[in-house]
Amino acid sequence: MYIIFLLALLLGFGIYEIVTIFVILPSKNTIKAINRLTEKKSILQELKEFFVIPVATIISKVIKFSSVSRERMQRNLDRVGIMETPEMYYANAITVSLWIAVSSLFLIPLGLNVMMIATLLLAVVMYFKNIDTVNTKLKDINNAIKQELPRFVRMYNHSRGDNVQFVDIVEKYNKIAGDKFKYDLEMLIMDLKTGNEENALLNFAERVNISQVTNFVNVILGSIKGDDMGVALQLMEGEMKALSRENKRRIMQERPGKVKRATMATGAMLLIMYFFVLGMDLIQNTAFFR
Repeated sequence: MYIIFLLALLLGFGIYEIVTIFVILPSKNTIKAINRLTEKKSILQELKEFFVIPVATIISKVIKFSSVSRERMQRNLDRVGIMETPEMYYANAITVSLWIAVSSLFLIPLGLNVMMIATLLLAVVMYFKNIDTVNTKLKDINNAIKQELPRFVRMYNHSRGDNVQFVDIVEKYNKIAGDKFKYDLEMLIMDLKTGNEENALLNFAERVNISQVTNFVNVILGSIKGDDMGVALQLMEGEMKALSRENKRRIMQERPGKVKRATMATGAMLLIMYFFVLGMDLIQNTAFFR
Protein backbone atom coordinates (compact mmCIF):
# COMPACT_ATOMS: atom_id res chain seq x y z
CA MET A 1 0.00 0.00 0.00
CA TYR A 2 2.88 2.36 0.87
CA ILE A 3 4.54 1.60 -2.48
CA ILE A 4 1.35 2.44 -4.42
CA PHE A 5 0.98 5.68 -2.45
CA LEU A 6 4.61 6.60 -3.15
CA LEU A 7 4.16 5.77 -6.83
CA ALA A 8 1.05 7.95 -7.02
CA LEU A 9 2.94 10.88 -5.50
CA LEU A 10 5.84 10.52 -7.93
CA LEU A 11 3.54 10.21 -10.94
CA GLY A 12 1.59 13.24 -9.72
CA PHE A 13 4.83 15.21 -9.47
CA GLY A 14 5.74 14.23 -13.04
CA ILE A 15 2.32 15.14 -14.40
CA TYR A 16 2.49 18.49 -12.58
CA GLU A 17 5.84 19.27 -14.23
CA ILE A 18 4.46 18.47 -17.69
CA VAL A 19 1.30 20.55 -17.10
CA THR A 20 3.48 23.58 -16.27
CA ILE A 21 4.71 23.52 -19.88
CA PHE A 22 1.27 24.67 -21.04
CA VAL A 23 -0.16 26.38 -17.94
CA ILE A 24 1.41 29.53 -16.48
CA LEU A 25 1.87 29.13 -12.74
CA PRO A 26 3.25 31.58 -10.14
CA SER A 27 7.00 32.12 -10.42
CA LYS A 28 9.44 30.52 -8.00
CA ASN A 29 10.14 33.88 -6.36
CA THR A 30 6.41 34.46 -5.85
CA ILE A 31 5.99 31.04 -4.26
CA LYS A 32 8.98 31.68 -1.99
CA ALA A 33 7.50 35.01 -0.89
CA ILE A 34 4.15 33.37 -0.09
CA ASN A 35 5.88 30.58 1.82
CA ARG A 36 7.82 33.09 3.88
CA LEU A 37 4.55 34.81 4.81
CA THR A 38 2.70 31.62 5.66
CA GLU A 39 5.80 29.81 7.00
CA LYS A 40 4.61 26.65 5.29
CA LYS A 41 6.11 24.46 2.59
CA SER A 42 4.19 22.99 -0.30
CA ILE A 43 3.88 19.22 -0.65
CA LEU A 44 6.05 19.34 -3.77
CA GLN A 45 8.79 21.19 -1.91
CA GLU A 46 8.69 18.67 0.93
CA LEU A 47 8.85 15.80 -1.55
CA LYS A 48 11.79 17.43 -3.31
CA GLU A 49 13.67 18.00 -0.05
CA PHE A 50 13.05 14.42 1.10
CA PHE A 51 13.47 12.41 -2.13
CA VAL A 52 15.35 14.57 -4.65
CA ILE A 53 17.89 16.80 -2.91
CA PRO A 54 19.77 14.10 -0.91
CA VAL A 55 20.27 11.94 -4.00
CA ALA A 56 20.95 14.92 -6.26
CA THR A 57 23.65 16.16 -3.88
CA ILE A 58 25.54 12.89 -4.35
CA ILE A 59 25.05 12.87 -8.14
CA SER A 60 26.16 16.51 -8.43
CA LYS A 61 29.62 15.56 -7.12
CA VAL A 62 30.35 13.47 -10.23
CA ILE A 63 29.03 16.03 -12.75
CA LYS A 64 31.82 18.11 -14.26
CA PHE A 65 31.78 21.20 -16.50
CA SER A 66 34.52 23.15 -18.16
CA SER A 67 35.15 26.52 -16.54
CA VAL A 68 33.66 28.39 -19.53
CA SER A 69 30.53 26.19 -19.72
CA ARG A 70 30.00 26.37 -15.98
CA GLU A 71 30.31 30.16 -15.92
CA ARG A 72 27.86 30.54 -18.81
CA MET A 73 25.39 28.09 -17.24
CA GLN A 74 25.60 29.80 -13.84
CA ARG A 75 24.97 33.17 -15.47
CA ASN A 76 21.87 31.79 -17.18
CA LEU A 77 20.57 30.21 -13.98
CA ASP A 78 21.00 33.50 -12.13
CA ARG A 79 19.15 35.36 -14.88
CA VAL A 80 16.08 33.12 -14.67
CA GLY A 81 16.06 33.08 -10.85
CA ILE A 82 17.09 29.44 -10.31
CA MET A 83 19.19 29.50 -7.15
CA GLU A 84 21.22 26.36 -7.88
CA THR A 85 24.67 25.50 -9.13
CA PRO A 86 24.89 24.02 -12.67
CA GLU A 87 25.89 20.68 -11.16
CA MET A 88 22.88 20.65 -8.83
CA TYR A 89 20.56 21.77 -11.64
CA TYR A 90 21.48 18.77 -13.79
CA ALA A 91 21.57 16.44 -10.79
CA ASN A 92 18.02 17.41 -9.82
CA ALA A 93 16.80 16.62 -13.35
CA ILE A 94 18.55 13.24 -13.30
CA THR A 95 17.23 12.40 -9.82
CA VAL A 96 13.59 13.20 -10.63
CA SER A 97 13.73 11.01 -13.74
CA LEU A 98 15.57 8.29 -11.81
CA TRP A 99 12.88 8.15 -9.13
CA ILE A 100 10.13 7.97 -11.74
CA ALA A 101 11.98 5.17 -13.56
CA VAL A 102 12.52 3.24 -10.31
CA SER A 103 8.85 3.62 -9.39
CA SER A 104 7.92 1.93 -12.69
CA LEU A 105 9.56 -1.30 -11.46
CA PHE A 106 6.88 -1.69 -8.76
CA LEU A 107 4.27 -1.96 -11.51
CA ILE A 108 5.74 -5.23 -12.85
CA PRO A 109 4.49 -7.49 -10.00
CA LEU A 110 1.07 -5.88 -10.37
CA GLY A 111 0.96 -6.84 -14.05
CA LEU A 112 0.60 -3.22 -15.18
CA ASN A 113 3.06 -3.49 -18.06
CA VAL A 114 1.47 -0.71 -20.09
CA MET A 115 1.66 1.65 -17.11
CA MET A 116 5.28 0.63 -16.59
CA ILE A 117 6.22 1.62 -20.15
CA ALA A 118 4.24 4.86 -19.84
CA THR A 119 6.08 5.66 -16.60
CA LEU A 120 9.47 5.00 -18.20
CA LEU A 121 8.54 7.30 -21.08
CA LEU A 122 7.45 9.88 -18.52
CA ALA A 123 10.88 9.64 -16.87
CA VAL A 124 12.60 10.38 -20.20
CA VAL A 125 10.23 13.27 -20.97
CA MET A 126 10.75 14.71 -17.50
CA TYR A 127 14.54 14.66 -17.86
CA PHE A 128 14.57 16.63 -21.10
CA LYS A 129 11.81 18.93 -19.87
CA ASN A 130 13.69 19.77 -16.65
CA ILE A 131 17.00 20.22 -18.46
CA ASP A 132 15.35 22.62 -20.92
CA THR A 133 13.65 24.69 -18.20
CA VAL A 134 16.42 27.29 -18.10
CA ASN A 135 16.43 27.67 -21.90
CA THR A 136 12.66 28.05 -21.99
CA LYS A 137 12.76 30.77 -19.32
CA LEU A 138 15.70 32.51 -21.03
CA LYS A 139 13.80 32.58 -24.29
CA ASP A 140 10.81 34.13 -22.54
CA ILE A 141 13.01 36.75 -20.83
CA ASN A 142 14.88 37.62 -24.03
CA ASN A 143 11.63 38.01 -25.96
CA ALA A 144 10.40 40.41 -23.28
CA ILE A 145 13.68 42.38 -23.49
CA LYS A 146 13.37 42.62 -27.27
CA GLN A 147 9.91 44.10 -26.79
CA GLU A 148 11.34 46.76 -24.44
CA LEU A 149 14.45 47.67 -26.41
CA PRO A 150 12.78 50.29 -28.65
CA ARG A 151 11.57 52.19 -25.56
CA PHE A 152 14.99 51.85 -23.90
CA VAL A 153 16.76 53.15 -27.03
CA ARG A 154 14.27 56.00 -27.35
CA MET A 155 14.80 57.07 -23.73
CA TYR A 156 18.58 56.94 -24.14
CA ASN A 157 18.42 58.91 -27.40
CA HIS A 158 16.26 61.63 -25.83
CA SER A 159 18.04 61.77 -22.46
CA ARG A 160 21.69 61.72 -23.47
CA GLY A 161 23.61 64.96 -23.24
CA ASP A 162 26.85 66.53 -22.11
CA ASN A 163 26.01 66.42 -18.40
CA VAL A 164 23.98 63.21 -18.36
CA GLN A 165 25.67 59.99 -17.26
CA PHE A 166 24.63 56.70 -18.83
CA VAL A 167 24.10 55.14 -15.38
CA ASP A 168 21.53 57.88 -14.61
CA ILE A 169 19.60 56.99 -17.78
CA VAL A 170 19.64 53.29 -16.88
CA GLU A 171 18.45 53.98 -13.32
CA LYS A 172 15.66 56.16 -14.66
CA TYR A 173 14.53 53.48 -17.12
CA ASN A 174 14.80 50.74 -14.49
CA LYS A 175 11.92 52.39 -12.61
CA ILE A 176 9.52 51.73 -15.51
CA ALA A 177 11.13 48.57 -16.92
CA GLY A 178 9.30 45.26 -17.06
CA ASP A 179 10.00 42.64 -14.41
CA LYS A 180 11.89 40.41 -16.85
CA PHE A 181 14.33 43.19 -17.74
CA LYS A 182 15.01 44.41 -14.20
CA TYR A 183 17.63 41.80 -13.25
CA ASP A 184 19.89 42.63 -16.20
CA LEU A 185 19.42 46.37 -15.68
CA GLU A 186 20.23 46.12 -11.97
CA MET A 187 23.37 44.11 -12.74
CA LEU A 188 24.34 46.75 -15.32
CA ILE A 189 23.78 49.56 -12.80
CA MET A 190 25.90 47.77 -10.20
CA ASP A 191 28.73 47.21 -12.72
CA LEU A 192 28.56 50.84 -13.87
CA LYS A 193 28.85 52.12 -10.30
CA THR A 194 31.59 49.74 -9.18
CA GLY A 195 33.74 49.37 -12.29
CA ASN A 196 34.74 50.59 -15.71
CA GLU A 197 31.86 51.83 -17.89
CA GLU A 198 33.11 50.07 -21.03
CA ASN A 199 33.58 46.74 -19.24
CA ALA A 200 30.13 47.09 -17.64
CA LEU A 201 28.52 47.55 -21.05
CA LEU A 202 30.43 44.64 -22.58
CA ASN A 203 29.44 42.39 -19.68
CA PHE A 204 25.84 43.50 -20.12
CA ALA A 205 25.89 42.56 -23.82
CA GLU A 206 27.54 39.20 -23.08
CA ARG A 207 25.12 38.37 -20.27
CA VAL A 208 21.98 39.16 -22.26
CA ASN A 209 23.42 37.64 -25.45
CA ILE A 210 20.97 39.29 -27.87
CA SER A 211 22.32 40.67 -31.14
CA GLN A 212 20.18 43.83 -30.88
CA VAL A 213 21.55 44.55 -27.39
CA THR A 214 25.11 44.00 -28.65
CA ASN A 215 24.51 46.50 -31.47
CA PHE A 216 23.03 48.98 -28.99
CA VAL A 217 26.04 48.61 -26.69
CA ASN A 218 28.41 49.23 -29.62
CA VAL A 219 26.53 52.43 -30.42
CA ILE A 220 26.74 53.58 -26.80
CA LEU A 221 30.46 52.83 -26.68
CA GLY A 222 30.91 54.91 -29.82
CA SER A 223 28.94 57.74 -28.27
CA ILE A 224 31.03 57.60 -25.09
CA LYS A 225 34.19 57.89 -27.18
CA GLY A 226 32.82 61.08 -28.73
CA ASP A 227 31.42 59.82 -32.04
CA ASP A 228 28.16 61.29 -33.33
CA MET A 229 25.76 58.35 -33.08
CA GLY A 230 22.46 60.27 -33.36
CA VAL A 231 21.58 58.94 -36.82
CA ALA A 232 22.63 55.42 -35.86
CA LEU A 233 20.36 55.53 -32.78
CA GLN A 234 17.38 56.76 -34.81
CA LEU A 235 17.90 53.98 -37.37
CA MET A 236 18.28 51.42 -34.59
CA GLU A 237 15.10 52.62 -32.91
CA GLY A 238 13.18 52.12 -36.15
CA GLU A 239 14.68 48.66 -36.68
CA MET A 240 13.80 47.61 -33.14
CA LYS A 241 10.21 48.77 -33.53
CA ALA A 242 9.94 46.60 -36.64
CA LEU A 243 11.56 43.72 -34.72
CA SER A 244 9.08 44.18 -31.86
CA ARG A 245 6.14 43.89 -34.27
CA GLU A 246 7.72 40.82 -35.87
CA ASN A 247 8.23 39.16 -32.47
CA LYS A 248 4.59 39.74 -31.53
CA ARG A 249 3.45 38.23 -34.82
CA ARG A 250 5.77 35.23 -34.40
CA ILE A 251 4.57 34.59 -30.83
CA MET A 252 0.94 34.60 -32.00
CA GLN A 253 1.81 32.12 -34.75
CA GLU A 254 3.70 29.81 -32.35
CA ARG A 255 0.81 29.34 -29.94
CA PRO A 256 -1.29 27.10 -32.24
CA GLY A 257 1.90 25.18 -33.05
CA LYS A 258 2.46 24.33 -29.38
CA VAL A 259 -1.06 22.98 -29.06
CA LYS A 260 -0.58 20.97 -32.25
CA ARG A 261 2.71 19.46 -31.01
CA ALA A 262 1.16 18.57 -27.66
CA THR A 263 -1.79 16.90 -29.42
CA MET A 264 0.54 14.96 -31.71
CA ALA A 265 2.67 13.81 -28.75
CA THR A 266 -0.42 12.65 -26.86
CA GLY A 267 -1.71 10.83 -29.94
CA ALA A 268 1.64 9.12 -30.46
CA MET A 269 1.70 7.99 -26.83
CA LEU A 270 -1.81 6.53 -27.09
CA LEU A 271 -0.90 4.82 -30.37
CA ILE A 272 2.17 3.20 -28.82
CA MET A 273 0.14 1.98 -25.85
CA TYR A 274 -2.57 0.63 -28.20
CA PHE A 275 -0.15 -1.39 -30.31
CA PHE A 276 1.60 -2.68 -27.18
CA VAL A 277 -1.67 -4.00 -25.76
CA LEU A 278 -2.59 -5.45 -29.17
CA GLY A 279 0.79 -7.16 -29.42
CA MET A 280 0.49 -8.64 -25.92
CA ASP A 281 -2.97 -10.02 -26.76
CA LEU A 282 -1.66 -11.61 -29.95
CA ILE A 283 1.23 -13.22 -28.10
CA GLN A 284 -1.07 -14.56 -25.37
CA ASN A 285 -3.60 -15.90 -27.92
CA THR A 286 -0.83 -17.57 -29.93
CA ALA A 287 0.55 -19.20 -26.81
CA PHE A 288 -2.96 -20.39 -25.83
CA PHE A 289 -3.62 -22.16 -29.17
CA ARG A 290 -0.26 -23.90 -28.99
